[in-house]
Amino acid sequence: MASVTGPELAALIEPGCIIAAHHAFSSELTRQNERFPEIMRALSPYNNWINGVYLITGVTQDDDEIPLQCSPRTLAGLKEKVGADLTLSLRGRAFRVVAEGDLKGVAPEALRAGLLALDAPAEVVLRACTPNDCGEDHIAAVNLHRRREGPIDAAVVERALEAVRRKFPEDEVRVELEHYDGGPCDSDSIVTCIVYGGRGQGWAVKSDLFSAVSFAHGRAADRQPDQGEVRAGQTVRLEGLVARADLNEQLGLAVHFNEASKRWMVRLGDGAAVGVRPKNLVGLEGANGRVLVFWGDARWSRTQLLGETSRGHWGFCRASVSDLIAPSSERRPKLDGRLGFAPETAMTEDYMRSAQAQMSVFRERAEAHVRTNPEETEPLMGGGGNEGGAGNAQQE
Repeated sequence: MASVTGPELAALIEPGCIIAAHHAFSSELTRQNERFPEIMRALSPYNNWINGVYLITGVTQDDDEIPLQCSPRTLAGLKEKVGADLTLSLRGRAFRVVAEGDLKGVAPEALRAGLLALDAPAEVVLRACTPNDCGEDHIAAVNLHRRREGPIDAAVVERALEAVRRKFPEDEVRVELEHYDGGPCDSDSIVTCIVYGGRGQGWAVKSDLFSAVSFAHGRAADRQPDQGEVRAGQTVRLEGLVARADLNEQLGLAVHFNEASKRWMVRLGDGAAVGVRPKNLVGLEGANGRVLVFWGDARWSRTQLLGETSRGHWGFCRASVSDLIAPSSERRPKLDGRLGFAPETAMTEDYMRSAQAQMSVFRERAEAHVRTNPEETEPLMGGGGNEGGAGNAQQE
């Protein structure tokens, strides 16, 4: 687990990156969970964070201007909270009522009286007192580790699937769905869906189940004469390559078939993209399309997340298709060796310091063993997950 600088960590707070819990952080939360009565442990909020593997799905800039559509209740609350200087605190920032919306054209000295005279429904515009510095950007992420064990709203799922069947009346829609507890926010609603095989990094993020299943089915059902038995979004294994024999037995996701080159574009586990002929691919899971369905998500401000990171709780790395291909229970262990954590500082929790000290002792012993027993040594850490360039893999 590498130590990286603040700017390096900040650069990894973007869609397509992973936020993962430090093992010591998970152990501490597990220890605290054990203090609860057994019947309460399943409901503990700590379960959202233990062994968490959060894929960032969106980063939204905090707005400097907020138009509020006020109902009678909202308008009454606003009038009560706004100070004599027309300011109020919202999401930790100071905002001021301005002469826009239904107060447009009102002179500055008459704004407060104008606000108090407004009747609902009304639009009141708030403007930040200080410019946004990105610290309050909103970060949304979903947990790839927690398969959903509790009930799902079957009616919501069925309505989405029925709408897809109406869109493709001639097809049998057999897209595979995996349900996850995505995080503590809106945990009873489908917040995000991830479709295997999207272009770019190898997956696509959709905001609703209908869009996700439609996209997955449409791509899996698309047939080109020369594409073989592989389908878009399917997990594949490479075999029979000669010039790139080092790629044989590697797993990846079939992204799309290029009719001109007669090759599948495959995104490999380390992020590299290669063009491979159909005869050099063995189709595995997901021939009918696959969607990960997330009930709820986790949300941070940038400042909040960096604060938790500085205490050692979270590490970051860029995601790759290997993180989706792996079973959910293996996703956190497979990140070891790829994650970057904040260096130890005065903000580091005591139990994190202890864990890091123990790890240093382990590394020293491991290095000593390597020096004295080189013939017994195998690599202990996983690979990088770096983005690779596209190329063509030659075959026999």
